[in-house]
Amino acid sequence: MFAVVVVVIGLSISLLVLLAVFAFAFLDVAFAGPERTSASGSWRWQPPLVRGDQLLAWATGVARTTTLRRLQTPHCAKTAKQLAAEIYEGAARAIEESPHAVKQAKPNCPSCRHQMIGVTAPEVLAIADEVRRTKSKRETQRIRNRAAKTTKAATGLNHEQYEQAQIVCPLLDNDNSCAAFDSRPLHCRGWCLFSGEDGDRCLLGSGDAGSLDSHAYTVGRGMEKGLSQGLESAGLDGNVYELNSALNTALDTPDAAVRWAEGKPVFSGCRSYEAATHVPA
Repeated sequence: MFAVVVVVIGLSISLLVLLAVFAFAFLDVAFAGPERTSASGSWRWQPPLVRGDQLLAWATGVARTTTLRRLQTPHCAKTAKQLAAEIYEGAARAIEESPHAVKQAKPNCPSCRHQMIGVTAPEVLAIADEVRRTKSKRETQRIRNRAAKTTKAATGLNHEQYEQAQIVCPLLDNDNSCAAFDSRPLHCRGWCLFSGEDGDRCLLGSGDAGSLDSHAYTVGRGMEKGLSQGLESAGLDGNVYELNSALNTALDTPDAAVRWAEGKPVFSGCRSYEAATHVPA
């Protein structure tokens, strides 16, 4: 009888400890302040052992929750940059869990350079900030001019036509390095090389995604979707835009980050990435 009582007590204590852990985790997600470091909640970016639609749903959910938590406080000029940085760090942690993705040691683009890229407002504002901070005025102007030029070249093209036109990303140099690698969009972060004999092949170049790491790609898509949903729920612009037009606007509007944080339609004249999918060939 005594042994049974001991077992029951032991199980009860274990259950209480387990409930306490789950309660702490829930409260941390629901009520943690936006200034909490991402390291303190790094467990949130640990993807479950799932694939496909389930992994997509997880990535969407965690990005949406993080976005809403970050936007609890009044918005300012730094809000977009801070939000993008937090989502980027989380996406990197989740993508690193793939056993096949090759970690990029250099700021080079692994794509064929000609894919249309989707980007949310916080992401393109973070890119514009990095360009202004790290590049000379001459180089910044060169990127701005290229973005304006490629915006015109991409007008009316769907995704397939865009690739066939071989329109190069305005952030890429001749050596394939990215001018804003640290702030590159989630869309780009999902394009990771696959460790294998096909790992160096162009990811989407001839309609073949054989060397694209599916885990990284799914995480990238889910995080972008969750970020977009979180922004819309917070009353901010959550649209996904075509990179060229959005970057052109961000670099051409000095107070774009402030205006976006105030809820103003900074990118209303930019092309929707989703709309380009439905343009007739």
